[in-house]
Amino acid sequence: MTFSRSFAAACLAGAAAFLAAPGVVLAQTSDDRDYKPLYGTLSAGFVNIALDGADDSAGFFARAGIEATTHVSFEGDAGFALSDDVDLLIGGFGVARYPVSDVVDVLARVGLARVSGDDVSTVGVAFGPAVEVSVTPKIALRAGATFYDAGPSVDVFEIGARINF
Repeated sequence: MTFSRSFAAACLAGAAAFLAAPGVVLAQTSDDRDYKPLYGTLSAGFVNIALDGADDSAGFFARAGIEATTHVSFEGDAGFALSDDVDLLIGGFGVARYPVSDVVDVLARVGLARVSGDDVSTVGVAFGPAVEVSVTPKIALRAGATFYDAGPSVDVFEIGARINF
């Protein structure tokens, strides 16, 4: 497997943002919300693959993130589709978070992602909306969609749980 220069640059930029974010977190002003900067998400969903002859499939996804502020996060994703056509979806995202209430957040994500499988291995833009509903201060339910525009169009619709550390 070979990686393109744009993918390497995206990984380095994501790593730099991830390493710089704790400084931003420590420098932020206080907020009324209970703030937990590190989190992880596990989810399952439906993967729609726009390749000739490709079958849609189920998928499983893992996400790790850090909140730079209560409104800005950085996330790294890894997803596995149960498909012969697309095996792996990985990416780095910037996330804008808008708190609708004390327990509901609306999110918008954009970043670079790699889609790889038997006949495809490309890097492109990925984006999508999500909604998080806090069940407890440490656990939230998350539903969202991510649209990968990396060669073949791949759409992911997922639901999962977020755990704050």
